[in-house]
Amino acid sequence: MLEERSGLALRDEDRQADLAAKETTRKLLQQPIGADEAVKLAFLNNAGLRAKLEEAGIARADLVQTGLLENPRLHASLRFPSGGGADHVGRELGVTIDFLDAMALPLRRKLGEAQYEQAKFRLSHDVLGLATEIKETFYALQAAEQRLAMRRSAYETMEAAAKLSTGQRAAGNISELDAARQQAASQEASLDFTKEEAEVAKDRERLALLIGAQDIGDWKVSETLPNPPASDPALGELETAAANQRWDLAAARKEPTVLKEALHVSRLRMLGGLNAGFDSERDLDGKLGVGPAIEWNIPLFDRQQAQTARIKAQSRQSEYSIEALESQIRYEVRSARAALVAARKAVDSYRDNLVPLREKISGESLKHYNFMLLGVYQLLQAKREELDARRGYVDALKDYWTSWAELERAVGGKMPTAKGEKP
Repeated sequence: MLEERSGLALRDEDRQADLAAKETTRKLLQQPIGADEAVKLAFLNNAGLRAKLEEAGIARADLVQTGLLENPRLHASLRFPSGGGADHVGRELGVTIDFLDAMALPLRRKLGEAQYEQAKFRLSHDVLGLATEIKETFYALQAAEQRLAMRRSAYETMEAAAKLSTGQRAAGNISELDAARQQAASQEASLDFTKEEAEVAKDRERLALLIGAQDIGDWKVSETLPNPPASDPALGELETAAANQRWDLAAARKEPTVLKEALHVSRLRMLGGLNAGFDSERDLDGKLGVGPAIEWNIPLFDRQQAQTARIKAQSRQSEYSIEALESQIRYEVRSARAALVAARKAVDSYRDNLVPLREKISGESLKHYNFMLLGVYQLLQAKREELDARRGYVDALKDYWTSWAELERAVGGKMPTAKGEKP
């Protein structure tokens, strides 16, 4: 199910698969990884995911249990004469099996199968949620590393300006105020660079935890965030895809079937417990008697009426829960797409307008500086503003891809292909 939806396969739990996973991990980390490679590495190595996937084994065991009959009941007793004198000791031996349990076996099997399907849906939904978390962390690290490179450039520029101002102040070419301003700007650039380094370290450690690369120190992510696709999927297509794909919704829609089967089992149990088998008895005179035996829990008080009422209430509750979840999914899809659209507008604005304008201002400032029409500090300020615009562009790209990952989660995995685009 996960491979079909995400294009990535989960490894088996055996030594051979473990060795193959380590080799695949080694090969993937030899080159800078992208978001899809990060998810693949997590599918191979994430210990939390491996623990989560054991829920499938637990659900499978529960399913097997529903197909097993109750064990037969053996009862035995001895009777001794109260006053003595008898030649024999009385003995009784019997074996019975719950007849109603055997009759309920097909119903319990159907109930178990429905519950098993529910468990698979819920588990798959949780795993896709982890894939979203990995992608968001990956994009955050990519953006932080790009910003760090720009912060380094800004810091080096402002540090050079501070050194220049110190020399100019000593020569009496600038005022104490101008020199202090350059020194403060240099210190601020240093603090920004330090903060960005810490952000990169935090995001890197978070991603290393998710992809199982904490013991590997030389792995890298691809250097730049990708550009957005030519167009975004339409809202109607996204809502349709979410209604068809969301596994948590599939699990919720399975709930009425589960409760229906549970109600059938409960109604059969209204008859009480009925044990049938055979019984043998040897009395004190040595005579042996053998015959059928039956034990019946007469349903005078507990006729499963409370359990039946509970299941019926849960059935009504499940219908409302499905309706509420459908509304919640529509909200998630619409809000995620709105964030995506806003992020695309920001990306377009930075790329097409603000960054080119800041580059033009820097270029013109350099020309004015070469003709001695502009001071060095004004030139440096123009360059700093250009770097700020580039950092804004990187943040806008990160917001776009984070929104895209969140929209993938809201849709349930596969994004519908926009018209005219190849999947």
